[in-house]
Amino acid sequence: MKLARKLPSMLAALSCLIHSGPAAQDSRDKSSPITDRYYQAVSEAEIRLAEEEGYRLTDLELDASPSPVFSAVMVENSGEYATDSWWYFDLTAEQVSERVNEHQARLIDLEPYELAGQARFACVMVSNTGAGQKTWWWYQGLSSSIIQMHASTNIARLVDVDRYSIFGVEYFSAVMIANSSTDARGWWWLLSTDAAEIAENIARNGSRIWDIEGNSDGSFDAILVLDRLPAHEWSWAIDLPPADLPALLAERGHRLIDIESYENGGPRLAVALIANRRELSGSIESLGAGCGGSNPHSQTFDGPPNLGQPVTFHSQGARPGSPVALILGFSSSSWGSLSLPLDLSSLAAPGCMLYSSVQRSYLGQSDSAGMATVQIPIPDDPGLLGRAFYTQFVALDPSANLLGLTTSDGAIASIGNLSKGH
Repeated sequence: MKLARKLPSMLAALSCLIHSGPAAQDSRDKSSPITDRYYQAVSEAEIRLAEEEGYRLTDLELDASPSPVFSAVMVENSGEYATDSWWYFDLTAEQVSERVNEHQARLIDLEPYELAGQARFACVMVSNTGAGQKTWWWYQGLSSSIIQMHASTNIARLVDVDRYSIFGVEYFSAVMIANSSTDARGWWWLLSTDAAEIAENIARNGSRIWDIEGNSDGSFDAILVLDRLPAHEWSWAIDLPPADLPALLAERGHRLIDIESYENGGPRLAVALIANRRELSGSIESLGAGCGGSNPHSQTFDGPPNLGQPVTFHSQGARPGSPVALILGFSSSSWGSLSLPLDLSSLAAPGCMLYSSVQRSYLGQSDSAGMATVQIPIPDDPGLLGRAFYTQFVALDPSANLLGLTTSDGAIASIGNLSKGH
């Protein structure tokens, strides 16, 4: 559909924010404060004791076998982090499937290793029923290209990948979830990469590390997801001496979401972390300029967007008594194949610009003074904290130009959880 037909159609229908309730999130997406624990070189008994004290595993690394020694990340199994979970080690692939079926569970971490020339697995799984249910798949004993093919065929994204060797032959295991609905996001899988390439991907794509694995040759495998969190809201480190981990966590105020042990001139850790004390003020800033002659179309706003609170936008300078739509999008750089901001002069609207992609639209009507008001509710979903969205008003005005509309300036809004002046 051409843009000339898209823009007027925004004004033809009223849509509203979909209230389907917060999506069931992985603990690696959550940043609401929670008591957490991590362990290095511990026994099964120590992890079981922590479970008895009310914690559950979110990440597990097998550091040695056959006498198992583990690194582990755990969170208090309460509040929004609460779920039934189970973990095992020394399982065959068939036994992993049996446990998954027995518990109606899905894997969140799968650790393959060689034991007496056979593939064995340690794993962590959570209930895959109710609000936590996801479409998912797991694989083992495959090449990286076949793993990638399955992700493409399933329209899925990877959440856990490990490489391992049996009698010197390299294989991969993988866990993936459907990359659709509330779980949909951009993602990247980097193989045999280095810190510079990981950092470049983070800067270029606005991604963050979901899973990172150190390889024996000094390279890394990493899964990255699209998540434009501010730099202070998450972090990562590689080649970290284990003894330095407590100081790193204390300095950054973060909690571990992924830990990987490997050797590089001695024991080293690769870690990914997320903020564990998120208090953010919402903000809104104007973007660009509106069009419409001597009194350009513009937008103003009341207060910052905060979780669980509505935010109000005002259209000013629209044609009196005309349909007005507030468009809302999640990008100011592209909308489908179109690059933003987009000059609408080529569509016979000189001086008018489109600053936002269009994922939602809210219909209103300007009053006799050319003003209109639209209120947008912000769901009380912690997963939205820190997320940005963009807004812009579009108004019908046959007298303004041949396209018959005017556009306001844009705005970029960031969702917080603190009231203004906190």
